[in-house]
Amino acid sequence: MYASLAKITRHNGGSFWRRNPSLRSQNSSDYGLTRFRSKPNIVEDGTTWLQEIVYLICNDFDYEKAQATTIEDRFPFLEFPYPGVKVVAQSPPPRFIKTHLPFSLLPKQLDEKKPKVIYIARNPKDTAVSLQAFTKMINYVTFLGNMEDFAQLFVEGTVFYGPWEKHVKEAWDRRDEENILFVTYEDLHKDFRGTVQDIARFLEKSMSESQLRALEVHCSFSLMQSNDSVNYSWQQGVLFGEGQFMRKGKVGDWKNHLSSEMSDKFDAMVTSLEPSGLHFVDS
Repeated sequence: MYASLAKITRHNGGSFWRRNPSLRSQNSSDYGLTRFRSKPNIVEDGTTWLQEIVYLICNDFDYEKAQATTIEDRFPFLEFPYPGVKVVAQSPPPRFIKTHLPFSLLPKQLDEKKPKVIYIARNPKDTAVSLQAFTKMINYVTFLGNMEDFAQLFVEGTVFYGPWEKHVKEAWDRRDEENILFVTYEDLHKDFRGTVQDIARFLEKSMSESQLRALEVHCSFSLMQSNDSVNYSWQQGVLFGEGQFMRKGKVGDWKNHLSSEMSDKFDAMVTSLEPSGLHFVDS
């Protein structure tokens, strides 16, 4: 159902208001995704960082080509109204597609066509802090509340694309499928080179030592933040108000924002996933 002003969720002092008549509820049939015909490559990612890495690996490290087009145009957002799933479906392969949807809401053809999927997860504490900062930037969303209010909503699973643990668990349970690669934001921070080499092998691409060195420099946070083809500066004043799309790019920044009581609630979320073998580093 369309709405010009739809209240999404509320908890104590925190509530969301969404102003956008073109966005619908998170249901695969609403977006026509059940009819979307999948072809390689679909890349599911949590950060623009991963997108830039994947694009350059698959395009033989053509930095001029990457600079010539925004990351938004190189990776259409599957569930967004623009450019829309029909346009994405008709684009020629190889295709790079970004989505934040969980596996349970992706096209059923994913299991038939077997496109390559890279899923990136981040520890929930830093994810919540980053998402709250992002939410404050978006012109069509107003959040009434503080960081603790937002974090509580995150724990309850009522923020965008929640619940976090269900979303991540769906991907983790499929990590051994040959067309799926599960990586974490923390992996890239701790061992950029090793993680990128894993990504390249998954994509069946090779790289030289010099190419890896150049990619590491290009994808450093300071250069990504100033790179106008990936920092969403073109959305400033349109989709975004005040703030920077690329904020800090650190692991453990949550310590500057979450109380110890709230941290314990997040720890309980992560602990619930540990029987499956999934662990997160948050500092």
